[in-house]
Amino acid sequence: MHDKSLASILFNTVKCGIVVIDYDTRLIVDANPAACLMFGMSRDYMINNLCSDIICTGTDSCGLIDEETIENEDITVLRKDGTIVHLLRTAHVVFWDNRKLIVENFIDVTSLKSIEVRLRQERDKAQTYLDISGSLFVALDTKGDIILINQKGCEVLGLEEKDLLGLNWFDNFISEEHRESIKGVFKKLVLGEYTDKEIYYENSIISASGEDHIIKWHNSVIYDEKGRVVSTLSSGEDITEQRHMESRLKEVWSDAEQLLSKNLNNFINNGNGHNSKFSKSSSVDLDKVLLSLTKEG
Repeated sequence: MHDKSLASILFNTVKCGIVVIDYDTRLIVDANPAACLMFGMSRDYMINNLCSDIICTGTDSCGLIDEETIENEDITVLRKDGTIVHLLRTAHVVFWDNRKLIVENFIDVTSLKSIEVRLRQERDKAQTYLDISGSLFVALDTKGDIILINQKGCEVLGLEEKDLLGLNWFDNFISEEHRESIKGVFKKLVLGEYTDKEIYYENSIISASGEDHIIKWHNSVIYDEKGRVVSTLSSGEDITEQRHMESRLKEVWSDAEQLLSKNLNNFINNGNGHNSKFSKSSSVDLDKVLLSLTKEG
């Protein structure tokens, strides 16, 4: 089989669009069936038309004036019937039979663009749901770097999303005292060796300003198509105030127990409560306890 015959067969049967352009005049000299289908035009219509009228419509200059190669350029084409197609364009300057030509190849990526748009919309919708949630959401890759965080997480850490993405969670927001133990929990999640102890976890984090927050976490893992863990996703509730309140209430109740124990002993030692000074003292002490409890509540 002659080389020209083989080239002709390939030119007319390949699924990618091919347009051949004269370098000097920028007139289209040939187009294969796939290109005609992509542009929604017949071969006769395309030939002898300026490439700028067919391919680079709406642009002021040709990308091949200063360069001799264009690699994977996204272009949008409006067909005569009003439909829009998205093409991936590659162009090279070649010499054929002592003639300088431009050979442009096109791949129709319209369906991929549609999928990309839908995925972006779904991602934005998911991000909106995360942002309006009252919980902190953070996703880490297997190295512990932040790959996703919601608005609540940004507020707690005191930084914007763009400044948080890519930072290592453990190096930046976990105290050195607890870093290794919490890394151990993360390692079990990544290795798939986790139990309920690692799924439901509570630990402190440090904001950019140095403020300590106690977070109650619910951890989960994300797998790829081969069943490997590729990231962790954690939702957290800031329970700092709750824990402080619990700690203070314990102190108040401890004080109450000591006062009651003291007054009970005094009651017993002072003759079944007939001592008026004791009764007044007991009442004052109990009032103090009740006042403390009221303030804490």
